[in-house]
Amino acid sequence: MSLVTFNDRFADEINKRKWIELGVRGEDAQTAANFVPSNYLDLTQLQDYWSPARVNHHTEATIGIYGVHEALRLGVQEEGLANRFARHQQVHQALNNAVKALCLTIFNEGDHEMPMVTCVEIPEALRDTNFQSELLTKFGVEIAASFGSLQGKIWRLGTMGYVAQKGYLVRFISIFGAALLQAGYPADVKAALDAVDQAFA
Repeated sequence: MSLVTFNDRFADEINKRKWIELGVRGEDAQTAANFVPSNYLDLTQLQDYWSPARVNHHTEATIGIYGVHEALRLGVQEEGLANRFARHQQVHQALNNAVKALCLTIFNEGDHEMPMVTCVEIPEALRDTNFQSELLTKFGVEIAASFGSLQGKIWRLGTMGYVAQKGYLVRFISIFGAALLQAGYPADVKAALDAVDQAFA
């Protein structure tokens, strides 16, 4: 589920490529010659689904509606967007400080960073190892790899939503640091945990 808004000008443009399924097409329906060839995220059909015509583009997953409602309740009504943004920024900074205290390098720190992801350069000594899979199988912690020119060069550490809290960060740093030590990398776990504490002081 995702929320999307667009204006009338955009709607006019996409309706130039509108396709109406044969089974729901009325006698006066206009179908474009260069129509959208897929039903997936066909906004012209979704417009009709939510319009007074109620053309059945799909059967709505009711649980998805409840999920979006609950996410908005928690994020906007209960916590407040400003507080949520501040929490993610604080956790992001704490993670960055901890990563550096582990003697790791943040990839392009400060250059278009997102407060939900910290990109870490994989140390040369660990690039050709099974560190990621062992972290998952031995410790139950998953970190993401990357793609394209950065594949095999960086890890992506996510701190999003509910897990963007000090307690989860402390657990992650403890496990991540222990795994680094076990892999033979000289990580300073105490310094990393101290860095987290300082970020929340």
